Amino acid sequence: MKRKFLLLLLSSLFLLSCNSDDGTNSNAVLVKRTEANGITFQYKYNGNKLSKIIVDDVEEVFTYSGDLIVNIKKYYTGTNLVISESQYTYDSNHKMIQEILLYYQDNLGSKMVYTHNVNGSVSFQTYDGSLTSQTNLTQSGFTYLNNEGNVSKVEIFNGANLYSTTEYVYDDKNGILKNVTGYDKLLSNFHGNKNNVISRRVYDGNNTLVNGFDNVFTYNSNDFPSSVITTTTGSTSPTIVNYFY
Repeated sequence: MKRKFLLLLLSSLFLLSCNSDDGTNSNAVLVKRTEANGITFQYKYNGNKLSKIIVDDVEEVFTYSGDLIVNIKKYYTGTNLVISESQYTYDSNHKMIQEILLYYQDNLGSKMVYTHNVNGSVSFQTYDGSLTSQTNLTQSGFTYLNNEGNVSKVEIFNGANLYSTTEYVYDDKNGILKNVTGYDKLLSNFHGNKNNVISRRVYDGNNTLVNGFDNVFTYNSNDFPSSVITTTTGSTSPTIVNYFY
């Protein structure tokens, strides 16, 4: 259970600390490896495009169309067995309008449909279903951005009732995946963050704190994180993650 939690935590740090570049800078700083408690994430690239992430016996393979990530498949390493798949659709302005998540072992699927509002926020609807059809509306919500383009707040509703609110605070340094092409477009993972999350708080519909975490970063000479100490709500055992570029 602790190992599974650590994998989820490392994934959340990875997803919340990135911003896209134009993919043309061959000297861009790119993270090659992260390590925490014996778990190693390896990042493989084609230029500035992320091609693969390997952790334990699982790997995620990325497919691009131009500078946009259109597909991510998760496999057991060394096999053709697909665990899950993410499919992404964009409008003519390269803004994501749909994401489909397929969980093959459970024969389940979910779909998120996005609307980009004139005030800069993004509204979304979540549908559940099978691998071939997702039509059961389960949740809706709004994602709000701060002046830097980072996600500052996410509100989720069940019907007309507020279910949860998640709030984020950032540093003013470089996100670990700042130079990776296309990652700022993946809205369900709240990418587009050019900085690093230093705190996250999740509240229920009554504004009662449910969970959260705080990050304390150490930076290298290029203002990219070299390590982070993460403390979750109610925990006395922080997690230390080291980054290698």
